[in-house]
Amino acid sequence: MTNKKVTQLGPSGIQAFLGAFLAIGLVYVAVFLVPPLITVFVEELGFSYTQAGALMSVYLGGYAAASFVSGQLTDRYGPIKVMAAGLLIASAATLIFPFVDSWIGWWLIARIGIGVATAFVYAPGIVFVTRLLPDRLISTGVGIYFSGLSAGVTVAFVSTPLIENAANWRLPFIVFGITIAVGCVLFLITSRPVKERVSRRENITDRSTTQVREILKNKPFLNVCAALFFSMFIAYGVFTWIPPFLDESAGFSAGRISLALGIAVALGMPATVIAGWVSDRTGRPLTVAGCGFGMVATLIVLAAADQISFGLAMIMTIIASFGATGGLVPLFALPSMVLKPDAAAKATGIATSAAMSGAIVSTFLGGWLVGATDGYTIPFIVYVAITGIALSIVFPFTHLSLRKNS
Repeated sequence: MTNKKVTQLGPSGIQAFLGAFLAIGLVYVAVFLVPPLITVFVEELGFSYTQAGALMSVYLGGYAAASFVSGQLTDRYGPIKVMAAGLLIASAATLIFPFVDSWIGWWLIARIGIGVATAFVYAPGIVFVTRLLPDRLISTGVGIYFSGLSAGVTVAFVSTPLIENAANWRLPFIVFGITIAVGCVLFLITSRPVKERVSRRENITDRSTTQVREILKNKPFLNVCAALFFSMFIAYGVFTWIPPFLDESAGFSAGRISLALGIAVALGMPATVIAGWVSDRTGRPLTVAGCGFGMVATLIVLAAADQISFGLAMIMTIIASFGATGGLVPLFALPSMVLKPDAAAKATGIATSAAMSGAIVSTFLGGWLVGATDGYTIPFIVYVAITGIALSIVFPFTHLSLRKNS
């Protein structure tokens, strides 16, 4: 059966959309269990900051590698099966982590597994959502889908320190590992009514499908990948190193840190929806993304302050997180628009791989700079400087490239 052009979502589509929202939220809970526990890993388990940062870096390595093939798997098996596999891997890797004690071995393997799981949910989820929606709502839909990501990060940042303080660092992994497994079942149930709609179109044959080498020759698409590399470099630097900064440099209690981060990341939910909606209405995704990432420059306040009040730190954290989260949405909607529809799944996977490469460099470099300088001033200055490069060079160049392509 050939998929018809989507004109409205309908009850079954809304149900499936909520299932995708749940899936991306749960996998990002698994991802961001680590940043709130970095100080615990350093003080109680003897990690260096480089090792603690590596828990995020190796996750991103698995993410980047698996993202490159996730689009091809989505074409072959459909987004539902790939996303369900990702949730199961996330559950298993989260549950393994607290029961092993080898940093070199199983902990890194578990985090790589989380990266693979995220790749199997993130990019296929974008394909899932875009096939559910009419063209006029794609950026808005991706924004709402991304708000599930923000919800997951919020849950991780708020609940992880509280659960750890009540028991130990292992309990959050156990609780959420089980929760993700339950979420996988719910996702399969909610997505079943739209299985045919979101599956690969049967009228697209292997011969007519755009090949990876053709995608990699598309200059506007490569420019989009460059914009995503710089954007994710900035975003992951913010989300990974603000939590330990608030603990070690600012000296705030676990309760205050949870409050600040919870509010900051929760506001990422409306940020993604607003950014997607404005991008759809204006047709200027890179301008919207630029406005979002311009807010990250507020990190310079955290870098420059010898002492900072809780109120000011919370405001700066909220602004930076709001901007970085919202800024990503228009960029991740672009791959499916730049190329032909049959290339959307592969293109989204490749673009996500490029984005995660930026995140890998960011988290590793940030951990090294924190350890080398014994502080957070230099890392934050680096993130602000990269933001300036993105806004003044990368985004404008990508915008011109897209205009020529259109």
